[in-house]
Amino acid sequence: MIALMLSPIGRTIGVLAALVAATVAFGWWSYHRGQNAEKGRSAAAEGRAAVSAGQAAASGDAAKITDAAVTRDRIIERTHEINRQTIITAPGADAPLDRELLRRARVGLCGHAAYAGDPGCAELRAADRAVLPPAGSAGRPPSP
Repeated sequence: MIALMLSPIGRTIGVLAALVAATVAFGWWSYHRGQNAEKGRSAAAEGRAAVSAGQAAASGDAAKITDAAVTRDRIIERTHEINRQTIITAPGADAPLDRELLRRARVGLCGHAAYAGDPGCAELRAADRAVLPPAGSAGRPPSP
């Protein structure tokens, strides 16, 4: 065996065997490299498909939300119009309001901090200091 390896034929066979082994190894490596690349391309395509499906679903949901909002706004506008017409056409709608009722309503509003700085409240305060606390005070006015 050693003599075969030292002979020119033995060396040629060894070199050929090494070349065949290298070729087989390179072929095996190339095949699996291609398989892995194909798996990567396939996974990327599946990912793109999943993203596209998610975006399509989100667009559909957004359209439904927008349509629902438009419908809701139309219902609200129609309800306000019906209420306005009902108030305008109610018996006594054109009659003036009682002055004392209006004064008491304004006094009640002016007792809240959100309205206390209103110029109308300043006029009421000047006219009747006993009913309204000073602007910015935390207390509510006594009931008239």
